Amino acid sequence: MKSAIKYRVSYVYVLIMTLALLLGGPLENVQAAPISPLSYDMINGGNSSLSSSLRDDSYTGGTGNPAVPYSSLSGGLGDLTNGIVATGNWDTQPGPYVGWKDNVVPSPTITFHFDGLMDIGQVGIHMNSWYRPSTVDIIMGGTSLNFPVPYQGGHEWIYFSTSDLTGDTLLLRLNDDTTAWNKDWILISEVSFDGSPVPAPAAILLLGSGLAGLAGVRRKFRK
Repeated sequence: MKSAIKYRVSYVYVLIMTLALLLGGPLENVQAAPISPLSYDMINGGNSSLSSSLRDDSYTGGTGNPAVPYSSLSGGLGDLTNGIVATGNWDTQPGPYVGWKDNVVPSPTITFHFDGLMDIGQVGIHMNSWYRPSTVDIIMGGTSLNFPVPYQGGHEWIYFSTSDLTGDTLLLRLNDDTTAWNKDWILISEVSFDGSPVPAPAAILLLGSGLAGLAGVRRKFRK
């Protein structure tokens, strides 16, 4: 009888500790860090009136032809995630900017795919000094956020706090502007993400093991 009580107390202890983990928060403190997407899908950029390429020329690993203006690109990576940030204007060749003319691709949308569930805390977009969206929509896991885009006078990173977003796919919509300084194009050269993977529910697995063990002990001592 004492042996049975001992085993039951042990398993009750495991269950209590497991519940404490579940109620007390995550099992590990995952720090935010740069996250690279697996791929992104979008309509390709075009060519400027000076025949400068504003296409995603380095796009590889998916479907679609990056040499064709406004072609459909899917499943690959390219200029927007290659770590090369524009330092000159759009007519610098080879140009790192990807650009869309508003009467061809109004409010261009880019869909990024990640390796599993991610908590995204910040999205950065490197924008041209002149040709930039008026607002940006960032949509992930059923949550949609809208941000105004400031005009600060240079080729620059603009960062958006997205601490409420969790999912494995993020949609970025660059909304056309109607102000004089934007004119009729949207140009960006790089997109970055900071966040962390969503931890696996190890505590739930531990709880299941404890319940299974307790059930086994109870069956043993009923015989």
